Amino acid sequence: MLTRRFGALAILALTIGCGAGFTAPAPAYGIGTNSEATMTAVFAAPSMLVHQAVALKIVVGDPAGNSLAFTGVGFTVTLPAGLTVSDGTAIVCGGNLTRTAATSHVVLTGASMGIGTTCEFDIMVTGAAVGAYTVTPSGASADQAPTGAGATASIDVNAVATIAAVFTPSSVAPGATTQLHFTITDPAGNPDDLKFFGLTDTLPAGLTVASAGPTETCVGVLTLTAPSTISLTAATIPMAAPCQFSVTVTAAAAGSYTDTATGTLGGSTFVGNTATATLAVGTATAPPTSTSDAGTNGGTPAPMPLLLMAIGGLAAAGLTLRLAARSRR
Repeated sequence: MLTRRFGALAILALTIGCGAGFTAPAPAYGIGTNSEATMTAVFAAPSMLVHQAVALKIVVGDPAGNSLAFTGVGFTVTLPAGLTVSDGTAIVCGGNLTRTAATSHVVLTGASMGIGTTCEFDIMVTGAAVGAYTVTPSGASADQAPTGAGATASIDVNAVATIAAVFTPSSVAPGATTQLHFTITDPAGNPDDLKFFGLTDTLPAGLTVASAGPTETCVGVLTLTAPSTISLTAATIPMAAPCQFSVTVTAAAAGSYTDTATGTLGGSTFVGNTATATLAVGTATAPPTSTSDAGTNGGTPAPMPLLLMAIGGLAAAGLTLRLAARSRR
């Protein structure tokens, strides 16, 4: 009888436990219950030039409130078309970080980390084509916790700026001044303005730059240092309009001068980062010398002064002959 009562109570308890409002306990991974791994992802710079590389930084953590250290930590990154990664494997936090260029995949396996600690994984990503890109790593998994939430990181890939330089006018007399004019353009198709652009120019010997009076239509710091240095720093080249500025240059001596300016972006040079301008400096142009029309008949043109001297000589000879004839009479 007692056994029947306990059996009935057990059935009743089981019925109540499976009724409405029952919540099953969270699964435990080993001893204790662990929260999922945390993850953040960010590119080391907001933009890069095409064919340059920037680090994608992924940080995975074992939350401080967990009761177990993580082992077997892993994640996967699939790069979008337009971004590439080189082949290779690195050991980070005891795990293998494998990069596969053919598939644009980056895979982490077997990493470990202690409670309340993080591991950073740096992946060098190259911009293969101009565009705006978002990378979404999968959430990190671990043997002691469920897979966590993923993360996102964005970057723009830009074509390099084009630089043009010209002297206006391009030919002057010694001691005269001319304007050295620069035009810097953000190519069409770039996803954003080009920032942190710089330009340096040291004029060739014989040319000097004014210490004041430059004009500028772009955001940045333009510095002129006598006698020959021009520097533009921290400039922004907008998509809507080119950056343009001019400086006054004085030519001291006659000759042909070629000036070369060098551009940088984020402190780095790039292919096609120079521009040249040529200035001719000479004496004032003499009036054109008149010539006879003998050249029209195949002869050598004779300068007009020589022709006049020849005619004058013939006239003088004729006058002498006439005077001699009269004397004999």
